[in-house]
Amino acid sequence: MNKPYTKHKLNTMVKIRIGEEKNRVIKRRANANAVNFNSEDLDMDMPLVMVACSAMCPPFTVRIGRNNETLLNAHPTLERAYQTIGLRIGQVPSRSQRIAPWLSHKEAGHCAEPHAAHKLLNKVNGLRIDQMQFSLAYDVKNSQPHGYCGTCQMVFPQLR
Repeated sequence: MNKPYTKHKLNTMVKIRIGEEKNRVIKRRANANAVNFNSEDLDMDMPLVMVACSAMCPPFTVRIGRNNETLLNAHPTLERAYQTIGLRIGQVPSRSQRIAPWLSHKEAGHCAEPHAAHKLLNKVNGLRIDQMQFSLAYDVKNSQPHGYCGTCQMVFPQLR
């Protein structure tokens, strides 16, 4: 019988994936004989934030989300979750919809969390938003934890 991933396992998977992404960029640049290569330029080729998302019910699929663009053609379950908080994907939350003024300034559906949730919802039929389990969000450039935005905290109650 399958068991759900632990938070520690999800966090470890994200950190491994971040290392793979960094190595991919370094190898590509080395093969292109890049002149004056600077490792601080790595963020130009990588997602900003990565998150792993798994289901609390079989098949326990894990997917990595990328913080690169607003999610278009989102899974209907995800769209409904945004509608319950009065937003549509692609909309910038108004000041009254924000948990705090400095949070949720991005378009809804732009973060890594909805990207990962969308991929998971496409794999597992009948999955609910509250059944998902997320790793910490990690900044890819420095592998440090990155706080969840206010919109994601409202859509995914398990992130609060």
